[in-house]
Amino acid sequence: VRFPPPLMLLLVALLGVGLDYFFPLRFIPPSWNWWRWIFGSSITTAAVAIILFCAISFKKAATNIQPWKESTAMILSGPYAYSRNPIYFCFNLILGGFSVLLNSLWPLLFMPLLVFLLTVFVIEKEEQYLASKFGSDYSHYKQNVRRWI
Repeated sequence: VRFPPPLMLLLVALLGVGLDYFFPLRFIPPSWNWWRWIFGSSITTAAVAIILFCAISFKKAATNIQPWKESTAMILSGPYAYSRNPIYFCFNLILGGFSVLLNSLWPLLFMPLLVFLLTVFVIEKEEQYLASKFGSDYSHYKQNVRRWI
């Protein structure tokens, strides 16, 4: 993986903010501002908490969280029991929470772009690497756990 996934999230978010500056697309009525802040910050906070939990799992397993470094172990518990890519799923939650906080549809509209970039440039490469590294253990995991959720 040559392009860091967090940078993909940042670029897509900045693209949404840039377009919002020139062409605002509001979707939450002003009377809901209080709820918008609660909902948007809750989504974003939950996503960050899950990412931190995943990071702790990588640390406990003594393997690298960076997809461009060697993996020494498979993590099968916690969020990884439900999704093969919980961190990347949370990147999309962060983008969604950001969209609600900004009251801009642009970040939501760019969510498929983020999914595409992560899938093609990160996930597919990670899956090839993990299949060659862990063989049938990874194949079994892949058959039993969905890519996203």
